[in-house]
Amino acid sequence: MGNVPQKPQIQNENILVEQGAVHTYEKDMEQALRGEQSGLVKETIERAREDQNARGSIAREKTKNQILIWLSVLFILVSLGSIYYSWTTQQQLSIPATPTIVPVVFFNTTTQPTVLPSTTRVVSDIIMQAKNETLSPGTLHRVLFTDTTNTPASSILLFQSLGWHIDEFLTHSLSGRSEVGIYTNTDGTKSPFVLGTTDGTDAAYRGLATWETKALEDTATLFDIQTKTINDALYQKSFEQITIKNKDGRALYDDQNKPVIIIEFLDNNHFIVTNSKDAVKEVLVRLAKEQSRNVAQ
Repeated sequence: MGNVPQKPQIQNENILVEQGAVHTYEKDMEQALRGEQSGLVKETIERAREDQNARGSIAREKTKNQILIWLSVLFILVSLGSIYYSWTTQQQLSIPATPTIVPVVFFNTTTQPTVLPSTTRVVSDIIMQAKNETLSPGTLHRVLFTDTTNTPASSILLFQSLGWHIDEFLTHSLSGRSEVGIYTNTDGTKSPFVLGTTDGTDAAYRGLATWETKALEDTATLFDIQTKTINDALYQKSFEQITIKNKDGRALYDDQNKPVIIIEFLDNNHFIVTNSKDAVKEVLVRLAKEQSRNVAQ
């Protein structure tokens, strides 16, 4: 019988690797790093690593730039929105509105609005005209003053137009808006009054106390005080303490013991200047009602 061919034996893979018959990445790298060209190989590897890092840095920078671009666009949109809102708000403010008058105390209006600033003579004439109207006894009526925007005049603007010589303490304490009105006494006589609004600080009390020396001169026309010169007997008199409905104030009396000027704080934020005790009482009643209404709301 002939010889039967033997099946070739497969050499062990590890032996082949060791003999160099099979190449592996690890083996080749080991030989390359030990060979004469090891420096070139290391340099090539380092460059490849640097290129990879550079590509990663470029990608990160690109992402950062995109975020910055979106943030810039968002900032521009917000800015444009703010500009548009400011413009529309200004447009609304620039349109004169029909005045909605909410008085400090409720009383009817006697005259058409008078726009301030105006001269003291004009303001006095308007008040005198209101005094000549036919008004029911025991009632309060407003003499309405507005500013150039057709809204109720501020306290400072009103007192400036009255031409009163108030000092810086009272001026700085004025706030909100004040009122000018006419009270009709039971005998039919008319008593103008000014209802002032302050911030409630001590400066208002100090300012009114200082104003006493100028009050007679400033209110002579308003209260129709008949004096000719500073030598008149009335100028020689001093203000005295007065109490009306448990509210302390100051009053200047004439020779008949009739109050010519009354200055009284009604609460921490309101004072009245008038020549009628009944006017003070009626304003106090209205003021209390208005404050109660505000609390209820």
